Amino acid sequence: RVVGRPLVVVLTGPESTGKTTLAAHLARRFDAPWSAEGAREWYAERLALDAGATLRYETVTPIAERQVALEDAALAE
Repeated sequence: RVVGRPLVVVLTGPESTGKTTLAAHLARRFDAPWSAEGAREWYAERLALDAGATLRYETVTPIAERQVALEDAALAE
């Protein structure tokens, strides 16, 4: 751990393997902030507007921006 910077843990893996559940459990156990998966939220919003929405190269930046915003909000709490 670098002084003044929080330890960040990233969970990756296929869908429906328990990453969100594990993240929530770890956050409770260590009394730490956590953020939801930005890509899932971003895509769900797009599907609500357009049933044919797809993930493309152009969607990488807005998804990354969503994830950073979620992480920043979690750290600010």
